[in-house]
Amino acid sequence: MRSALLERMPVMEKVTTNGPTEIVQTNGETEPAPLETKPPPSGPQPTSQANDLLDLLGGNDITPVIPTAPTSKPASAGGELLDLLGDINLTGAPSAAPAPASVPQISQPPFLLDGLSSQPLFNDIATGIPSITAYSKNGLKIEFTFERSNTNPSVTVITIQASNSTELDMTDFVFQAAVPKTFQLQLLSPSSSIVPAFNTGTITQVIKVLNPQKQQLRMRIKLTYNHKGSAMQDLAEVNNFPPQSWQ
Repeated sequence: MRSALLERMPVMEKVTTNGPTEIVQTNGETEPAPLETKPPPSGPQPTSQANDLLDLLGGNDITPVIPTAPTSKPASAGGELLDLLGDINLTGAPSAAPAPASVPQISQPPFLLDGLSSQPLFNDIATGIPSITAYSKNGLKIEFTFERSNTNPSVTVITIQASNSTELDMTDFVFQAAVPKTFQLQLLSPSSSIVPAFNTGTITQVIKVLNPQKQQLRMRIKLTYNHKGSAMQDLAEVNNFPPQSWQ
């Protein structure tokens, strides 16, 4: 009975923290124990920094602004077409007056933006300009009809109509045009590349010509197409434009 009362009591531990070390007290005896240190949190990754910045700007769906390359300037007078078709030099035709030095050709107002105007593009007097036959050979006929720009009186809008009176279609049809260097020309896309046989349809294409000096309009055209299994090509000069189309 006495031995049971005098059994040794279990060791009591007391832990106190003071400063950077922990003091473990065991029945009056003190042993320093190293403080368990936790690794510092790693810094945010660059990606998370960028995301945080995008969050401040309004969300992660913001894309970087990429500068666009400058657009090339349209050729002032037919460009490569002049090299392809050659300069127009009509025998007996008066030579074009040189442009004044104080007004360089490149400074002419752009006519490619006429379609952006809120005003009607063409004048009502366009109905008074007679049409012409620019080409007629081997069953292929090219007619020109004219309109004058309402936003820029120096612009003549020519609509070509290509028809085919033969019994077979003309395929891969391409119309090209060039004007003297005192003009500017814009050739829009054609409605088709096939000229139907028996005059059952036409190809239409629009040409815009800028003529700031109101000079007599002259043009050289090149026609290429396939017909009856043969590749066809022809050049022609058009100098019978009505005065109402350029004055």
